Amino acid sequence: MYQLKSLLRTFETVFNNRKRYQFLSWNELNEIRNLINKQVKIDQTVCEKVYREIIYEVTKTGKEREEKLPYNRYLWLRVIDSYNGNLPIAQDKLLMIDEAQSIALTEYSLIRSLMPNVILNLYGDVQQKTENERGFGSWKEILKLGEYTVFNLNENYRNSKEITEYCNQELGLDMRPISLEIEAVRECVTFQEFVQCLRQKSNLLGKETVAVISKNSKKIYQQIIRVDMSLKGKLVINDGGPIDQKKINIFKIEQVKGLEFHSVGVVENAMADNEKYIAYTRALNSLMVIKLPENDETQNSKSRDKKKIIVFRGKIIK
Repeated sequence: MYQLKSLLRTFETVFNNRKRYQFLSWNELNEIRNLINKQVKIDQTVCEKVYREIIYEVTKTGKEREEKLPYNRYLWLRVIDSYNGNLPIAQDKLLMIDEAQSIALTEYSLIRSLMPNVILNLYGDVQQKTENERGFGSWKEILKLGEYTVFNLNENYRNSKEITEYCNQELGLDMRPISLEIEAVRECVTFQEFVQCLRQKSNLLGKETVAVISKNSKKIYQQIIRVDMSLKGKLVINDGGPIDQKKINIFKIEQVKGLEFHSVGVVENAMADNEKYIAYTRALNSLMVIKLPENDETQNSKSRDKKKIIVFRGKIIK
């Protein structure tokens, strides 16, 4: 009974903060709440699982989260599994999951409960797990759910030798480059130099794909055209849609997983190491990196010169 009351209080908290905790379907969540409220004969361990594994997962960060959280289907499966026992589903012998680091441990626990005899083959790269994303950041965490054998593959077939070695140097990794030498990674000192590199790469549009990756795509778009207005017609802010082959696509870091481009410009501001790794490795052949300070100044040299001009009694003194 304690778990029932505790769960209901948690549901009320979530329902009273709908703008903060956006679920995929409020109707389904409400049905589950009503089901428990009527005290249908459900094993009390269900309440404990729901409370600890679902609601806690939503509220633990204490941050405003804009994305919708599709926990309702998981919630229903947990209720049905605990109330009715294993679901009458096909008991496959082998289940292979790609991008395994993006699935929460609670979801793996549910798979194990529904399919206790299945052999799981998990493929993924924990370096691509970002801070605010569900999933796990170390293969050691998956060992909490049972016995697994972990195989580490550190060969890099995707990126050029220079990009792989740059990742090793900057992020303390130990990847083995397999690809050929193509082009040195360019660390731009100023934003003007970074934009100049993009201008050069824009001449290859239509033949090669070019992208810019940052934490704030709209801000970077404005900064680029502030430096070089001639690039405006060659830029597009991509919010996750198809890649425009004829333009420089500007992405937020969370939108580029699984994508590849011939050339990539990375604006590192506020990026964690995992995000840098994701951004760097989107580039197949050419990588340009700009490390701006927190209060980045992207004005051109003319604007900086103006600060040196002093007006005294109607006369200009430099």
